[in-house]
Amino acid sequence: MAKMVWDQLGGRFYEAGVDHGVLYLTDNSGVPWNGLTAVDEKLSDDSKPYYLDGVKYLDAEILGDFSVTLKAVMYPDEFEQFDGVGVFGNGLYVHDQRSKCFGLSYRTRIGNDVTGVDLGYKIHILYNLTAVSDTKGHASHSATPALSTFSWTLIGKPESTPGYRPTMYVVLDSTEMHPALLAKLEAVLYGNDNPELTNLLINPSAEVNATDGGWAGSNANIQRITTDAYSGVACWAVTTVAAGNSSLRNFSGRFTVIPGLNYTASAYFKPAFTSPIRAVRVYLDWYNSSGVRISTTSGQSMEIANEWVRATISGVAPVGAVSVQIINEIVSSVPNEIHYIDAIMATQKLEVSLYHDGDTLGAIWTGIPHISTSLRSNKPILPSFQKLLKFIEFRITDNGDGTWTIVCPDDLVVMLDSTTFQISDVNATYLDTNTYEIPT
Repeated sequence: MAKMVWDQLGGRFYEAGVDHGVLYLTDNSGVPWNGLTAVDEKLSDDSKPYYLDGVKYLDAEILGDFSVTLKAVMYPDEFEQFDGVGVFGNGLYVHDQRSKCFGLSYRTRIGNDVTGVDLGYKIHILYNLTAVSDTKGHASHSATPALSTFSWTLIGKPESTPGYRPTMYVVLDSTEMHPALLAKLEAVLYGNDNPELTNLLINPSAEVNATDGGWAGSNANIQRITTDAYSGVACWAVTTVAAGNSSLRNFSGRFTVIPGLNYTASAYFKPAFTSPIRAVRVYLDWYNSSGVRISTTSGQSMEIANEWVRATISGVAPVGAVSVQIINEIVSSVPNEIHYIDAIMATQKLEVSLYHDGDTLGAIWTGIPHISTSLRSNKPILPSFQKLLKFIEFRITDNGDGTWTIVCPDDLVVMLDSTTFQISDVNATYLDTNTYEIPT
């Protein structure tokens, strides 16, 4: 190795400050924590020495628990429920109540001797927290009044972390993430100005069973399988019955539309290993109040190979339409051919959007998971621990030539056409399965 050099210009790093505190409530929505002054992190690990013939031969590590001491001059009103305070009503609060679990995030700055604290930052995210309040002191006013301070010890329940010890605490380093990916996560944690978007379909990725949401086959038998999936852990296997077009459609799951408004539907298709390449398409059947189909908006057919391919269709609800049926069709298939369909989406919007359901990052179910529509919210949301792990499974390599290679889950990629992709609104070049190149 080359000879070490100390204190090179730009090589003196440090961490400072705490800001951007966010309290996440029981429904995972977030509110700003103004008045946060300090966060002291502590891991109660220990060791036990062992001796043989008077000589130490082993220091056995005793794994402890992680805790945080949080200090503030004020806290959000919403925090009182987590501090054992109940709202009786009409300005009366009752103390010594059972507290609830919550989430928390805060930011610390990274600096060096060249850029100061503007070099970067770390976002600290904590899950499943319970607060234990320290002593609260109140003192008489004096000539130099001092602010009351509050302090809590936060403990939490760790979550399973594949390949690692369970934890309740993760940190994101802005200096090691591509800016576009960091921006996507911050838009979830802190909220954003994008319009909210609802996936109007129920059970859009067969996570429950094959028929919830009104899904049924036309000239096809359908079943839920877990051996392949584009999003989540399951998809539909659509087996053609007779020669001709076969489809998966929401027969009894048509949703309400408003004439004159734009709607867009999409679905991902993939042939089973033994099936030949076919053309696929998505189209819209519009129905009136009597349940009679009044018109169809047909999508353009596109061929699918051995990978998941997205087909889309946009249309304007015609006069007299009150509902629409989404048809996901395989063209000119033969008996017993099998094709997979997954991640179906329908939105009241003209443009195609990144697929979402309540299990994807930044989205929530509007009711019972998978048995309700799903909303991609613009409000601050704490993603579930498992959603966050899926997001940070991105493997990012700086190619050193102004581009990055990214290996990522497909449900964070928008396919604009057969050759153009986007990851977090940044144009990407397809390299290989789940592998894309984007500019720095």
